[in-house]
Amino acid sequence: MSERNLNKERVITGNLTKDPELRYTPNGKAVCEIDVAENKIKDDKKSTNFWNKITLWESLALNVTESLHKGDRVMVVFYSQDNNWVDKDGNTRESEKHTATACGAELRWASATVTKNTKDIEHKSKDDDGEEEPF
Repeated sequence: MSERNLNKERVITGNLTKDPELRYTPNGKAVCEIDVAENKIKDDKKSTNFWNKITLWESLALNVTESLHKGDRVMVVFYSQDNNWVDKDGNTRESEKHTATACGAELRWASATVTKNTKDIEHKSKDDDGEEEPF
């Protein structure tokens, strides 16, 4: 699995394809996944849709589930990690996991009122090597 590299963070804009759903890990850590449909226009003027599943943790997960809904246009900053494994049949498999570092409403076609949280709701829980625990 690759390490987080801040130089490799990406920014996308797109629409939420469903409401963010808040869950908690067994140790009480807030987590949600969002699906973002990204529409890219190619040089030949044809559009291509990409669907990105992105995981949000702690206060970001809490604030996004309270603030954003299906159809909202969002801007997301995230990094990716490659996961490689061998399945039960001996085949090498791979996937890419996206984790958000920031997310909010994209304000080109909307307006927003910002309300600052009155208390710090971020709780850091990391395992021994500094990586966040999976759920």
